[in-house]
This record gives sequence, C-alpha cells and structure tokens, in this order.
Amino acid sequence: MMARVQSIASTSSENERKDSLTVEQILHPPIVILKWSGMYMEYQGNEFKITRKIAGKLILNAITMLLFVCIIIRNIFGIVSNGDFSDKLMGRIVFTHVFISDTLLFPAFVVITTSNLPRILSRFRSFQNEYGFATDVRKLRNVVKWTFNITLGSILITLSSMIPLTSSRILDESGLIISRLLPYRYRDGYVFDLISVIETFVMNYCTLIIDLELLVVFVFSHIIIKEFERVTRKVNIARDKDDLSARDIRSLRQEHYRVTELLLTANSLMQLTVLLVYMMLLPGICFTVYGIVYSNFGIFDIILLALMLIMQILGMILMTAIGAKINSQAHGALGGLFALSLKNLSSEAQYQLQMFISQLSDQTIGINVCGLFTMDGSTFLMIFGTVVTYTVVVLQIQAGSCNITHVNNCNCTV
Repeated sequence: MMARVQSIASTSSENERKDSLTVEQILHPPIVILKWSGMYMEYQGNEFKITRKIAGKLILNAITMLLFVCIIIRNIFGIVSNGDFSDKLMGRIVFTHVFISDTLLFPAFVVITTSNLPRILSRFRSFQNEYGFATDVRKLRNVVKWTFNITLGSILITLSSMIPLTSSRILDESGLIISRLLPYRYRDGYVFDLISVIETFVMNYCTLIIDLELLVVFVFSHIIIKEFERVTRKVNIARDKDDLSARDIRSLRQEHYRVTELLLTANSLMQLTVLLVYMMLLPGICFTVYGIVYSNFGIFDIILLALMLIMQILGMILMTAIGAKINSQAHGALGGLFALSLKNLSSEAQYQLQMFISQLSDQTIGINVCGLFTMDGSTFLMIFGTVVTYTVVVLQIQAGSCNITHVNNCNCTV
C-alpha cells in the first residue's frame, strides 16, 4: 500500500513538472521580439551558419547601425557648427551621448545574446526537468506579460505622440519645443523634420530592445534568487532537527552548488549586460546633472532632463538591487549553518558542515562583472558615492563660474 502511495505521489510530481511552464514559455513575448529584431539569432548545432533568415536579420541590424552612425555624425556636426543654440550645448551633448551609447550597446547585445542565450535556456531547462523551480512560474509569466505589455505600450505611445510633434512645424512654428535640446538648426526645413522623425523612431526602437534584454536578465535573476532562498529555508529547517546526518548536509551542500553553477551559466549573459548598462548610465547621469546645473535652460528643458535623470537613476538602482539580492541570498544559508549545534553531529557530518561553510565563505557568490567586481550591497555605496561626488564638483564649478559683465558679483569657490 505504501509503495502504491509513493508511486502515485511520484507520478503526480512528475506530471506537475511536465505541466509547469518552461523558461522559454515564460520569456516567449520578449524572445519573439528579440528574434524578430535580429537581436537574438537562433542557429542549429555548434557552428554559426548564415542562412537566408539570419542574413535578413543581419541586414536589418546593419541598417539600424547605419542610422545610428548617421544621427551621431549629424549630432556632432550640429554641436561643432551650430551657433544658434550655444547655451544649449550640454543638452545636445546629453542626446549625443545617448545615441553613441545605443550605437555601442546594440551590436554588443546582438553578440552576447546570440552566443549565450541558447546555452542558458538549455541549462535552465535541464535544471527544471531534474529538480523543478522554487518560483511560481505561472505568476512569473504573468509578471513578464504585464511588463512586456507596459514596455511595448509606452514605446508605441511615445512614437505616436513624438513623431507628429517633431515632424509638425505648425504646432511649433518658432521652434520653441523642438530646438531646445535637439542638435539641429530649425531653419533646415523639411530635412530637419525627416531627421527628427528618424531619430525618434530609432531611439525608441533601441530602447525597446534594451528593455527586453533587461527583462530576460530579470527573469533569470528572479529564478536564481528563489532557488537560493529554497536552500536557505531547508538549512533553517535542518537546524531544528536532532538527528541531522552527514547525508542531509551533503545533500544541502550539493543543492547549493547546483544553484551556484546555474548562476555561473547565466552570468555569461548577465555580467556583460550589467557592464554595458553601467557604461551607458553612469556617464549619462553625469552629463545630465551637469546639463541641469550648469546650462541656461528653460523650464521645459529642465523638466525633460530631470525626467531623463530620474529614469537613469532608477535603472541603475534596479540593476544594482538585483545583483545585491542575488549575493545576499547566495550567502543567506551561512547564518543557519553557524547556528547548528556540533554536539549531535557525527564526525562525518561535522566534516560536511565545514565543507559547506567553506563553500560559502571562501568565495563571493553573485554577478561577477567581467572580473572587475562582484555585485553586492556595497555596490550601492560605490554608485551613490560616484554620483554625489560628481554632483558636488559640478555645483562647485557652477558656484565658481563668473559672468564677465558682472565680475564684481562673481562667487568663486577655491
């Protein structure tokens, strides 16, 4: 009778695993867009072969890159030659930095996604088939759907509102709105209109692709965090057991090691994504702060740059919080292990416990950003200190700036 009950339980468990959603199903909406855009190019086998479908995606990527390069050249030319809006120089530099960042990020994301995503999806699939996921996959799929719909909807709303605004000079005949920050001469006529439309479309297209890439990283991070939390819960439960054996501790140690291996596999994509986003956001925050504090902007310009600054800071905080959460949960079992009483443990169990503690203490587990640093709680302090230091320097420069027509009223800081 007991054998029958165990057989039924094991069959039910296997059916539950089969019915559970896979990572590919959870990430279906963003992966479809990434495939369609050419960001993620699937290929058969271990060798990358250019098929007709892949060739079409490569052509699409080349056209996108060409548009980016043309816009950057136009921006730089506008900064160098356009004397009409010299007081808006920092605004033009901020937008130029955005386009240069997108131009560098786009091909980098194509390479790292195409080369790493298939292997990561396969590893997560194998892990799920063998051990199952601790996370609620259906709830996670709903979160991904809502996030995808909101992201896509916001991009479509921005395009539907900004393209008519930037292409219509009837609503803005004097150039009050358009010429504030965009690095063009308003009198360029319909060439200005065409460039503005292309610029708006390309920027929002690239923003959508980068946001979906970050959504994929978020899903991998969430699954890994839940797996580490499950190990920590099991350690806390085992702490209260009186008959804890060496086999139990070895099982917990191996389970934690498997999750760490899963993190190392996903890290091939996450570390490069984090590095590229940091390289884009940190200079962007610095340029935007300088533009808000130092330049002579109107209220519209200040609001626009302030919104950009808020979005950049929120992106930096979200990315850092994910890395810090993974690091915290990866080492969360240490407290339970240290609380275990050695009196009731055999010598073999004590040996396994020592190995488990060494496994967690001898290395910093988390998102290792290309060997530069591992993201943890201290990363918040590093980012916060960088931004605050730069802001203080900018404020000192602004306080020490002099108007040559009012030298006597100059406020200088030494």
